[in-house]
Amino acid sequence: MKTLYVDIDGVVRDMCGSAVYEVCGIKNFVPKHWKWFLDDKDIYQIVAEDFTVLGRSKPTPYYKIIYKFACNRPITFLSCQPKDWVPHTNVWLKKHFGKLNYKVIYFDTSKDKCLYFKDALKAGVDGLLIEDYPFVGLPKYIIKRIILIHYPYNRETDGVGYRIKTPRQLEKVLNRLI
Repeated sequence: MKTLYVDIDGVVRDMCGSAVYEVCGIKNFVPKHWKWFLDDKDIYQIVAEDFTVLGRSKPTPYYKIIYKFACNRPITFLSCQPKDWVPHTNVWLKKHFGKLNYKVIYFDTSKDKCLYFKDALKAGVDGLLIEDYPFVGLPKYIIKRIILIHYPYNRETDGVGYRIKTPRQLEKVLNRLI
């Protein structure tokens, strides 16, 4: 049985859009670049104005599809985020995935997250990673197991197994792979 490894922000939680709307009043914000600033603030500074926005953030359009597939298989959330975000992220996960048996692992860097996934595959775990981070330079055996949720900030990332632009497309890919 395949294990789903799922990033949180940008994949199941619309933290960026929710935080920018609540703190800055801008609706439907999607950054064009991975590192961005809005009124001289990055996402960390915006969230720091009200950490509780992390627990109130809306799900992404991909949430329902991932939830459906997580109902009958192991799911592990892999997330790289500041330590002061973790309690609020745990609230969000409990609210949206609390009925499921899931595991969550937090990392200090995206590189550490990628190494964890790589080590799991090497150890024989049959896993898929649903991600939005624009990883580059990964070995082919990892690339073919990454399902990248497409956003403007990762549009130039190549070498992903699957690039997903709609929830329906995600559902089709997961039906085929799982």
